[in-house]
Amino acid sequence: MPALDEQQPLDFHTSLGVVAQLLSLQPQHPFSIELYYKLVRTAMENQRCFIALNPERQPIGAVIWIQCDDELVQELQCEGWGSENDLLTLMNKHKSQGKQYLLIHINSPFGQQLEVINAWQQYVQNVAQPCWALADKGNASLRKLC
Repeated sequence: MPALDEQQPLDFHTSLGVVAQLLSLQPQHPFSIELYYKLVRTAMENQRCFIALNPERQPIGAVIWIQCDDELVQELQCEGWGSENDLLTLMNKHKSQGKQYLLIHINSPFGQQLEVINAWQQYVQNVAQPCWALADKGNASLRKLC
C-alpha cells in the first residue's frame, strides 16, 4: 500500500478508503460491503477505529473496538456472540465508556496482527485495563489480549 502523507491528517473519506483497501487485501473476510461500511462508519463516528501505520507510514492494519463493562465480557464468555451482523448492534449498544476494551474486528492482511494491536494499545494508552478480542468462529468466543 502507498505511504500516507505526513502533513495531511486522515479524514473520514481517506480513512474509510484505507480500511476498505485493507479489507480487500484479506484472502477471506466475513463481511458484506454494506455491513463493513456500517461497522466502520459507526466506529469512526465514535472514534473507535484505529489505522496502524508502519515506519514508512504505510497502512498495515486496522482495529475496531468498543469499551464495555464486565457484564458484557461475562455474557460473551458464557453465551458467545452471534453472527457478524450482531457486531453493529454491539457497537451501537456500547458507545459509553467502560473499564474493559473489546476488539470486535482486527484487519491485518499482511500478517502483522501483533504490531497492529501494539500500535493500537499505545494509541489508547491501554496499560492496565483488560483487553479482549472477539474470536473467530471456533470454541472460544473471547480471547484475552492483555
